[in-house]
Amino acid sequence: MAEALGVVASAIAVIQISQQVINLCKFYIDALRSDAPTSLRAVLIEVSTLKSVLENLEFISKCDTFTPALQNRLAASDGPIEGCRAAMTALEKLFPKQSLQSGQNASKRQKVQATFATLAWPLKQGQVQDLLHQISRHKDGIQLALTTEVTRDIKDIKAASEEIRSILTGEQRHRVYNWLTSTDPSPIHNRSRKLYEKGTGTWMLRSHHWTDWLASSTRCLWVHGIPGSGKTILASWLIEKVQDHCRRVSTESSPCTSAYYYCYFGHHQDEAAPFLRWVITQLSRQAEVVSTLMHDLYKRGGDPSIPELLDSLEQILQVFCSVHIVIDAVDESNPRDELLEVIHCLVTDQRFSNLQILVASREYIDIERVMEKISVSVPMSNELVEQDIRLHVQSILRSNLKFRCWPNDLLVEVEDAVSTKAKGMFRWAVCQLHELQRLKGERDVISKALARLPKDLDETYDRILLRIPQEDWQFVSHAFQWLWFYGKLEPPRNGIPSVLLLDAIENNYGSFVDASSAAWKTLYPLRTTQSRSI
Repeated sequence: MAEALGVVASAIAVIQISQQVINLCKFYIDALRSDAPTSLRAVLIEVSTLKSVLENLEFISKCDTFTPALQNRLAASDGPIEGCRAAMTALEKLFPKQSLQSGQNASKRQKVQATFATLAWPLKQGQVQDLLHQISRHKDGIQLALTTEVTRDIKDIKAASEEIRSILTGEQRHRVYNWLTSTDPSPIHNRSRKLYEKGTGTWMLRSHHWTDWLASSTRCLWVHGIPGSGKTILASWLIEKVQDHCRRVSTESSPCTSAYYYCYFGHHQDEAAPFLRWVITQLSRQAEVVSTLMHDLYKRGGDPSIPELLDSLEQILQVFCSVHIVIDAVDESNPRDELLEVIHCLVTDQRFSNLQILVASREYIDIERVMEKISVSVPMSNELVEQDIRLHVQSILRSNLKFRCWPNDLLVEVEDAVSTKAKGMFRWAVCQLHELQRLKGERDVISKALARLPKDLDETYDRILLRIPQEDWQFVSHAFQWLWFYGKLEPPRNGIPSVLLLDAIENNYGSFVDASSAAWKTLYPLRTTQSRSI
């Protein structure tokens, strides 16, 4: 225990010195801009990396893997932590004493002082390089010690998993997988992929946020937008791009994989546990293993708790070098507090450091409060998205027979108006084109319609409903009631087959039947028929 406390205290001391050096580097680089010596940037990068390694060490010291042997190697008087402390202390002394009270808003006088201070820096280049070399060597020593212990722990986990795999047959493993799966989001994924318009979504691939996330430089992305902005369709497309990336970079020695999950209001549930259960199952299937903890939970029976699921996820993650997860429609979880806590844990807990997460949701304040602290924000309303919407609008205008009869200059006017006013809403743009095609292709008629386009989806839906003739109100009311009632039976995987919906309305037209036997007899076939759905 004493050794462990000594290691932690020494690590914290070096972290504090590191932070001071980092602050000094940032101050001088900010003050001098392009005149800052390159070695100053090298110091910033090397010391920042050391600080990160020591912070991980501080965390690992609380775990079972922080063995006495590891403590002895790190705590030795000639060990890597003491070496880092000595080198960092010497490095800090090379900086002239400079007030940092003004921070980034340094005064002109302070900047001049910093400029003069750098005159002596070239004379210290040799000392700086020597100290950086020492720091790098000691840092590598710490990482090697940690990696040795973690590798031994991973080997133990893999050995246990291999032992279970040798005991369980393929059929038995699948029983465990099926037991753990409570919600299958793949129908939502398949349905969303069918709605994808070729060429859209490429704006995300052009974003440096995306490349940083794929390269594991960024832990978490938050893609957010208003209803109708195409988040789910974008997510379904990005999921396949992530899968392609993982197949491309994965090797036998450094396996890389991905998983996904779609929250859905029709599930009528808190999505935290179903999300974890699905991800664990998918990763286990890909690795063709059942972890020891997962097998224990299966033998015990009952629903595993969130902490137990997180422990199971930690175990299966040890099989992979990196894992990318996409989770869509977080706002549709009901409630969503626990799901947000799980996401926060996955991003911030060092147990899941090889996990990359992309979250898509609407812009709700409770979600924003969590995500702004742990993620890079990627709004759906931006110039790149507008280009995608314009591409989608062009495709519809060119392929629709009604629009192809309109003059080219009128089509250009429609394209500009709809693309510009969409504000990132794909669904809004599609609705406007659907309404415009009902009009005569005359310039004055179309221009008036474009001048009074609805401002959002709510106003769009209001106009559509108000346009329904009064004699059809009862029919529409019955249709909505049947849709609602069917949704209450179970979350629909593919919607209601349209033919059977019309039959149900026709058979009971004039009086809506509640949850009676007649309603059930009419609705029961809707659960199994595979015809076109609504």
